[in-house]
Amino acid sequence: MIGLELSFERLWVMRRLVFGLGSQQVVICAAMLAGVAMLLGYDRISADVIGLALAMSSTAVVIQVPSEEKRFKTVTGRTSFAILLFQDLAVVPLLLVLGIFAPATYVSNMAAFGLAVGQALVTVAAIVALGRLVLRPLFRSVARTRSAELFVAACLLVVIAVGLATAAAGLSMALGALIGGLLLAGTEYRRQVEVTIEPFEGLAVGVFLISVGMSLDIRTLGTKPFLVFVAIGCVVLLKLLVVTRLARAFGLNWAHSLHTGLLLGPGGEFAFVIVSVASGEHLLVPDTAQVLLFITALTMATVPLLSRLGGGLAPRLAPKMPVDLSILVPQVSDALPRVIVAGFGRVGQTVAAMLEVHKVPYVAVDRDANRVARQRNTERLCISVM
Repeated sequence: MIGLELSFERLWVMRRLVFGLGSQQVVICAAMLAGVAMLLGYDRISADVIGLALAMSSTAVVIQVPSEEKRFKTVTGRTSFAILLFQDLAVVPLLLVLGIFAPATYVSNMAAFGLAVGQALVTVAAIVALGRLVLRPLFRSVARTRSAELFVAACLLVVIAVGLATAAAGLSMALGALIGGLLLAGTEYRRQVEVTIEPFEGLAVGVFLISVGMSLDIRTLGTKPFLVFVAIGCVVLLKLLVVTRLARAFGLNWAHSLHTGLLLGPGGEFAFVIVSVASGEHLLVPDTAQVLLFITALTMATVPLLSRLGGGLAPRLAPKMPVDLSILVPQVSDALPRVIVAGFGRVGQTVAAMLEVHKVPYVAVDRDANRVARQRNTERLCISVM
């Protein structure tokens, strides 16, 4: 779904937010959270793992909430999406870095890291090149059959094939699905693909949340409730402050910055992956890993509440724009019925001229405030902003 919303062209247009704001969010949040962990007595490597895990936000939940609230296309939705996209792209390098941190294998892992990066770049380039050549003819052939079932099968084939290709190259299948979505977004069947897989989206998110709950040991919450809930508040507050300030530095107003910070303050599903890999490499002790999982899961549950809070605060923080008196709805001295001219471009002005010739009163409306002010001042027309 993220790939379908994006496309390579849009990714290039959003590069400032994705690679600028997104990278700074991950680096600064991870560094600050790691610093807090070191103050609490964790060693440097464990603190770095904690910082990286908690710096991530939940793509699955955060994308779902603004979509349901019809806010995905807003400034807040686009900014959150850009940061989450960078986090998704950064997961694979982060997992490779965790392998480097593993004790007693530093030299071999450095060589493996370089080899893995090269292999990943070649794989992604090959998938993109092959996909651009094959996808359009494939879906054109499927569309000729007018079979809904075959179209669903073709969509699943593309996603699974690309996911298996990235997995064979040592990358995550989630990254493969993202690339598959990007390739599908470049075809003329993008909207139909979105409609086809939409019923699976909510179901997949539900299964994911069930798997999150099954991975938790409730005894950890019973033995360390104070630590877990204090950590939840600190993580959300720290990430909220960092994201809000960064968003302001990138030109967003306070309303959008605060709402974005509230959405991205909780943890994300990639924390489970990072913690699992770190535990397997003996970089985290089991008790610490369970605490991190609880912090992540419980903060993810607060995303809908924080989104509503941000939506309620945004109108109060939005800048009040001064009203230009020249574009207000004009006062008329009579009660005659009037023709409404919707749009005052070339066609609207021609229609208005004809009405004036026949002495038919009218009111023109237009979305361009400058045009309204100009026409009102120069020709004294009965025109207002639509």
